[in-house]
Amino acid sequence: MADTEPTDGLEFDTQGNLYLTSLEANAIKVLRPDGRIELVARSTDFQWPDTFAIGPDGHLVFSNAQFHLMPDFNRGEDKRTPP
Repeated sequence: MADTEPTDGLEFDTQGNLYLTSLEANAIKVLRPDGRIELVARSTDFQWPDTFAIGPDGHLVFSNAQFHLMPDFNRGEDKRTPP
């Protein structure tokens, strides 16, 4: 258990690390088994990081949902950008 900011996606790896999105920081963080929270990656390109998966090669991937840029939240204007 840990105190975190708002998160959306969660994913455990085989070592017991819990990856979590950081919506406010446009980042991916990890909660280590010893309780430490560390920054994994941060970018202005991360716009509402969401669902995670760990591929067979061990790479962590996530969706970039951009929910806050949808027309319903921007007076009808779609501000999302494709990858």
